[in-house]
Amino acid sequence: MTLSDFKELLLQEHKRDKKLTFINYALISVGIIAIVALLFYLGANFSGIAKNFTGAMDSASGSYSTYYKFVIPLVVICCICYPFYQIYKLQQRPKKIEDLINKIQKGAKATTIQDVVSYKITLPLLKVNLKLCPVTMVYIYLNDDVKPFILPLNKFYLSDAKLLLSGADIQQLNTIKDALYGDTDPEAQNTVATPLKSVDEFKEFIKTDLMDTISDVESNRKSTRSTMIIMGVIATLLAFGFVGYMAYNAMQTSKAGNYSSMGSDPIKTFLPFIAIFLVIYVGYYIYSKSKSKGQADTATGGYESIQTTFKTKIFDKMVKFINPSVEYSPLGHIGLPEFLESGFFVEKNYDIDGSDQISGRHNGVPFLMCDLSVSYRRNFSDEKEGPDSVFFGQFFVARFNKSFSSSVYLIPKKKFFAGSNDIGGYTSPSGEKVLLEDPEFMDMFNVYAEDQVEARYILTTAMMERIKQLTKRTKGQYHIVFNNNKITVANNSRTDNFEVGYSKSLTKNDNELLVNFYKDLADQFAIIDELRLNVRIWG
Repeated sequence: MTLSDFKELLLQEHKRDKKLTFINYALISVGIIAIVALLFYLGANFSGIAKNFTGAMDSASGSYSTYYKFVIPLVVICCICYPFYQIYKLQQRPKKIEDLINKIQKGAKATTIQDVVSYKITLPLLKVNLKLCPVTMVYIYLNDDVKPFILPLNKFYLSDAKLLLSGADIQQLNTIKDALYGDTDPEAQNTVATPLKSVDEFKEFIKTDLMDTISDVESNRKSTRSTMIIMGVIATLLAFGFVGYMAYNAMQTSKAGNYSSMGSDPIKTFLPFIAIFLVIYVGYYIYSKSKSKGQADTATGGYESIQTTFKTKIFDKMVKFINPSVEYSPLGHIGLPEFLESGFFVEKNYDIDGSDQISGRHNGVPFLMCDLSVSYRRNFSDEKEGPDSVFFGQFFVARFNKSFSSSVYLIPKKKFFAGSNDIGGYTSPSGEKVLLEDPEFMDMFNVYAEDQVEARYILTTAMMERIKQLTKRTKGQYHIVFNNNKITVANNSRTDNFEVGYSKSLTKNDNELLVNFYKDLADQFAIIDELRLNVRIWG
């Protein structure tokens, strides 16, 4: 995907979203007209409704009638103006798209990309809602801007857009994808040995190359955490102050015997506390904005979050420490075609999100891995029912250096692993169950294959032993597929690796968090070494 392709995709989805928005407003207008016509049909008239409404307001005690007479018409006016405001925003969207493309061309990069699915038409059917015409709205935060660009994009292209906007090396990534998913790998013989470095070597690397950046990020983390704690304490004190004030007011009113005035004017009661909170919030916003002004590209964070700074300033160097030739993209992940290409999951229109994509060659083997979250929402669903969690963990794909014609599936037996999600309902291993000679391996996995003989060629005694040791050492819940000359290892760990936050210190216990991250990262690279994917299976 190029910037020109991306721009064209945005404009295409904008036209679709615009069309659906007009259809939605037309349907709403028809519904309102139908309701009004029904009221007339039943003998209602606007003058009678207005008279009854006015009478009800006049009969209200205190100042409530005044509030309602102004508030309700204001709400009605806002409801009428809202569609026109949305239409105005739609007309301005092409300019937003052009502005985004210009900023990317000038060197801006996306630090965060989030997506939300909006259904333009929802038909309520008792407890089940039929949701139609989904539009994926993408929130794109750039490193030189505070406000996000909110634009529609077909979710099929979302993974490619994340790589493009975050500044990934698209050419190198395409080369690796061609090697993975193509018929042949032209560089299969160009093996460069890159042994994994020890934990002690990584600790030394922290001291010599990362310590200054770690100190800056840690300082920013502590400052942000302290500010959040202070804001939390202030909010708590305001809440207790409000409750105490209400209790004191009720007690004084009770002593005076004027029970009718208890809580008679809630707006006047709430107003002081709302004003105090708004003053504090606005003051904090102005302070944080002025502090970060002009620091968008510094290690202290600026407009970037602590998480983003950690990924771009520290974790990227950790990846290159393991293998300098690989490409790391904090926002990148595989898309739906690559996910389905494994042949392990039922073909559906899944929602896919992820991060921390690493791709390249390790010891001559082309590979791609990332953290991945896959979910699926049915069209007919209860409003309170969330989507099914199909997969959540680490997804790894690598190529064998010798082709095979059939597929082999390894499914972990649940009794050996804690936790679960809905992955079992969305997998589709084909072939017959295979019984192998290793009883321990058979206690850990169910094995299915289309060709029993070839399954035994792939799952040699040595290969099964390596898979067992990898599973025991990393305590992973590995779903493994040999398909289309590749191995796919889906570790359904239900964890998102390599995430930091305000509460996690990078320096505590001799950089323990970073050391654990390095171990987890090295484990993913070790799949290639431990399964010896660069060694011919039959050779």
